[in-house]
Amino acid sequence: MPLNYFSQGFFAFLLASPAVWLLTSSVACATPIARSVEPNLKIDAGTRGQGDIQTENSSSFVVNASSWASSLKIDAKTPGRGDAQQDFHAFVGSENTSGMKSDLPSNVVLNKGDKEVVIPIEKQEVLQQNTTHLTLAQAVTSEPLDSMTEDGFDQVNSVNQLSDVQPTDWAFEALRSLVERYGCIAGYPDRTYRGNRAMSRYEFAAGLNACLNRINELIVSGTTNFVTKEDLARLQRLQEEFATELVTLRGRVDVLEARTAHIEETQFSTTTKLNAEIIVAVADTFGNRVGDNRDRTRTFLADRGRLNLETSFTGRDLLRTRLEFGNFGDISDQTGTNMTGLNFEGNVDNKLLVPHLLYRTPLTPNLSITFGPVGLGYTDITETLTPPSIASDSMGIPSRFGEYSPLYRRGGGGGAINWNISKNLLLTVGYLTGNTNRPEDKNGLFNGSYNALAQLAYSGDWGAIGIAYSRSYAPSGQVDLTGSTGSFLATRPFGENIATSSDSIGIQGFYRISPNVQVHAWGVYTHANAESSGISSLANGRGSSVLLNVNGGSSADILYGAIGLSFPDVGGKGNLPGILVGLPPRVINSDVREERSTSYHIETFYRFQVTENISITPGFWVIINPENDSRNDTQWVGLIRTGFNF
Repeated sequence: MPLNYFSQGFFAFLLASPAVWLLTSSVACATPIARSVEPNLKIDAGTRGQGDIQTENSSSFVVNASSWASSLKIDAKTPGRGDAQQDFHAFVGSENTSGMKSDLPSNVVLNKGDKEVVIPIEKQEVLQQNTTHLTLAQAVTSEPLDSMTEDGFDQVNSVNQLSDVQPTDWAFEALRSLVERYGCIAGYPDRTYRGNRAMSRYEFAAGLNACLNRINELIVSGTTNFVTKEDLARLQRLQEEFATELVTLRGRVDVLEARTAHIEETQFSTTTKLNAEIIVAVADTFGNRVGDNRDRTRTFLADRGRLNLETSFTGRDLLRTRLEFGNFGDISDQTGTNMTGLNFEGNVDNKLLVPHLLYRTPLTPNLSITFGPVGLGYTDITETLTPPSIASDSMGIPSRFGEYSPLYRRGGGGGAINWNISKNLLLTVGYLTGNTNRPEDKNGLFNGSYNALAQLAYSGDWGAIGIAYSRSYAPSGQVDLTGSTGSFLATRPFGENIATSSDSIGIQGFYRISPNVQVHAWGVYTHANAESSGISSLANGRGSSVLLNVNGGSSADILYGAIGLSFPDVGGKGNLPGILVGLPPRVINSDVREERSTSYHIETFYRFQVTENISITPGFWVIINPENDSRNDTQWVGLIRTGFNF
């Protein structure tokens, strides 16, 4: 039963003799006061990942975390600097391999030593891919450590020090007695009492319990003249009235202590947390194989799992080690085109591998570095600038082409630097190579394939937009200019045997029309050059190849793009229906071989959020003129995907 301003003032009046500070217990405190706020703080999102908080300016935080628990926890134990903070942005892992939840936390919890302070989240606004703007109900304020009491509040010696308490207030005399007679009331660091804050019966009980402890201290210390018989009688009545709440409160504390002890004894690691994404899907395609007169695919059921071990050594850095297994076969082997590809394909016969290793740490409040020897993609080092959870293997668009711009489907080993130029402007510069671990010719850090990226992205409450430039090189046999999403000719415009370089310019972004309607789009232009010469095997668009002579310096131009609409929470909280129409990668001009027609990709899906951790997504898309050749039959792809994220 919530208590209003009257009841809180009445509580102060009743306890005027045995004075007590009502907010000494974390149970009785819902205010955002931390010992201090550093430019970089540790984030503990329940059991789901870690990250950093970086002060962008005097009014915002940036929070990086893989996913959310019911409350976002901020560790503010270390003295530092900081200003009043109320708004911050939450970036929840650009790749979504940890399973982005649609339900964001309802509270922020500040850890202060052995105490926690709960701050309600007043407003949540999705800004861009895995990015949400959170507005707290109250500001997070920092004060010098030595100017605060143990619980972060200043002791006052006179009621006049409380700026929001006036002599005309009906509870003024009661508060003055608490302050001046017993010296046991504390205000907020800004010298306010905030007497109109609502409190529950449990908060009342917690304050009463603290009051009793204070009286015992006075009696033991021999200052019994401060405690009158009237005081004791009044307290006895209160103790009897709230006996049930006091017993319940003590029971809750005992249970919490027992659970904490159990967790400390059985936890896997004090620095490492596990989050997982498991995908199980049944799928099939319909339509004759490219260059064939029959459908060669059959309905199949397969799985893929990713287990991310995320470790933080300082509370600000992140070491991610991924274990992965799966048995999804490459559907293009049967359809004759990569345009039918699923975004979670990969067959290792369910053997457990370590395909991804990443380390990220801040260098300054506005600068961070990310690097790793294997499995880094553009999605690990920058934002894809698509709406939240659209670019998720288990929860977003199911096709490989439709999930996000194929420009980002490049990677290997290497590193990147991210610079927050301002609150809304982010610059990413990265360099990734294909085979960092191999010392032989055409491999290693600087003698093999590589992908270099520069992206400038601007985001706001309305959405986000960005422009990216990518420079790539691959020796013969390793060329893939489209992330295996377009025609085979667009993927290798000079065939198997020619080393190829390329320059790509991409524009991508999304716009939030309303809380339940959002649109996103991307477009990419690629100019490719042949870096060697000779006879090479080029795809002919009909499921086979032709041998052609390629001269060094030959060029080809490739174009692709898409536009999508999605509708968050339509049909139920956490649900996500959507539709996407696009043009898969196509060679529009070439010195060697051009394509006959244009392929069209039309896709629809509906994600049902069954529980917090389970979603089911039926998806369906059609490819018209597969392999950019109108002689090929239309192909249809259907699936039902179940995602488990925990």
